Amino acid sequence: VAAATPIVVTDAATAPAGLEGVGRDAASRARLRCNACVVAVESIYDDVEGERARRGGRVTLELAVDVMERTCARVGREFGLQMRDDRVTEMFSDDATVARTRGRWITTYVSEACGTLIDGEHDEAWVELVNGGGDGRREVMCFERNRVCESAEAAKNANSARGAPGRDEL
Repeated sequence: VAAATPIVVTDAATAPAGLEGVGRDAASRARLRCNACVVAVESIYDDVEGERARRGGRVTLELAVDVMERTCARVGREFGLQMRDDRVTEMFSDDATVARTRGRWITTYVSEACGTLIDGEHDEAWVELVNGGGDGRREVMCFERNRVCESAEAAKNANSARGAPGRDEL
């Protein structure tokens, strides 16, 4: 396992007032970073795996890098924070049928997480994950390799039914 590379969201990404605590304190920002890492991991994996399936074979490093760059260019535009009972949650979603709020400070979390995950240091790990079936990808990429989530369990449960509602649970 490679050394941890922290994902850091700058002060420019600090949440504005009026969001009932979301992004306003260190614990909330830590959960947002973990959730952002997980949605970036799932988006990258789904896109690279989809390309592998379309081509009917193993993923090469070149193919993985190309797909990951395209994915990261897209995710910042598509994700927002889910709304529940007219309140902002800490869960990210790209589902257009789910009420969500968006803004630069929100998309910065996902964009920076995605950029860190494809910074070149992790390319071989992505190829291994996709070619190996992807088991434990959240834990590997968001805890073991990047130390964004506080534990492997937090990474496993982030942005999901076990942690909170994710796109498949609403």
